[in-house]
Amino acid sequence: MFEIFGQNIPTEKQNAYRHMLIEKEILNERGVEFRNKIMELKHSGIKPNPHLLN
Repeated sequence: MFEIFGQNIPTEKQNAYRHMLIEKEILNERGVEFRNKIMELKHSGIKPNPHLLN
């Protein structure tokens, strides 16, 4: 299953783009070990936003 979402506004102002920038910032701040743990959880099937699946 997948979802396609788009907004009729410039990329830099789109919510998904802004979300990815913030996620990158958090991962960089927390370091390699944190980043690796998050990737491990994602690969095991844990979803980053499980509340969106309901």
